[in-house]
Amino acid sequence: MDQWQFTRFVTLATNDPALASAQLPTSRLPYGVLRQRLRAWDARINHAILGKFWARLDADRIWAFYFLEKPHSNPHWHGLIRFFPVDNMSFADQEQILDTSAEKLWKELVPSGTVDVTPITRQRGVIEYVSKMLGFELSYEHFVTPDELKLG
Repeated sequence: MDQWQFTRFVTLATNDPALASAQLPTSRLPYGVLRQRLRAWDARINHAILGKFWARLDADRIWAFYFLEKPHSNPHWHGLIRFFPVDNMSFADQEQILDTSAEKLWKELVPSGTVDVTPITRQRGVIEYVSKMLGFELSYEHFVTPDELKLG
């Protein structure tokens, strides 16, 4: 992950332990509801930045790794987000949209939720923090790669 330049660190907290055990009716995937809410939030952020045709603008969408922490007691996602050049929109404009829209969009999906968006000034430290759980037994349900959100 150190090879990419991330500019935002986001925490999407649910403040609702019941979501950890909530299942999607069509899937046995652990933490399915948590992943579904993350997917919906990611889509809404991309829509806010890129407009109504965001799904067709694959190369312009935000690119992020998300890590699920404390799934049984206080489920929340940590995310490392990077932006790409978009016609007629600077990186600063994209970051501003994320900074001002993230919490409102998360609360639409998780009313009890809270959000913290922080500019990344020391990338190595943030990467070490969010990836700390990867040193244990590998649990794919605890992280989401950028391509998972793009491929549906």
